[in-house]
Amino acid sequence: MLDPRITRRDFLKAASLLAAPAAYPYAANAPAVQAPPPAYAYAYVGTYTPNGGGIYLFRMDKASGALMQLHVFDDIRNPSWLALNPAHTRLYAVSEIDNFQGTRSGAVVSYAIDAESLQIRRLGAVSSAGTTPTYVSVHPSDRFVFVANYGGGSVAVFPVGPDGALGAPSDVRPSVGPRHRARAVDDPPGQFAVSDHDSPHVHIVAADPSGQFIVANDAGLDLTLI
Repeated sequence: MLDPRITRRDFLKAASLLAAPAAYPYAANAPAVQAPPPAYAYAYVGTYTPNGGGIYLFRMDKASGALMQLHVFDDIRNPSWLALNPAHTRLYAVSEIDNFQGTRSGAVVSYAIDAESLQIRRLGAVSSAGTTPTYVSVHPSDRFVFVANYGGGSVAVFPVGPDGALGAPSDVRPSVGPRHRARAVDDPPGQFAVSDHDSPHVHIVAADPSGQFIVANDAGLDLTLI
């Protein structure tokens, strides 16, 4: 029963104030409206030139897996392996050659990635400190880049500059150990291919997730190096 001294307007005003605190927890606990997941992913793909054109940028439809070529960057020879830094703002590519700037060496090339267009811009190239580099990786700290020189049989460490470009190698470690037979003795009948056991051939180098250890595999000496 209403107090006759309270007008209808006063009652409605008081009722709204009493109801307001109960609404606040509901609003705070209401599920956030999430934006739909992106329909596309993007990928950089390295190639061997001249059969390939260089480094390709593709857009991938997440529903169908279909790829659409967006661009090709043709300022590098044989970019056979690529690596992104942890923030995805830099791209590093080996140039699997053996005559960089007239030397018996390959190269490693650094690029900046435009956040909007994903276009890459060349920052520089340095000697890989060995022939035919085949692998590049980035330390979790983003301070160093590692390169495996397949032909040179070595691992090289490169400091990353403030702009993402690489400096000269700060350390180069050759892979050493006994050689194996040039041809495997247990090949299946009809297999006459020469193995990679003629000399050291480092094929991969990367840091462990903690960044404390560096692991390299040598396909020529059948060794895992830490």
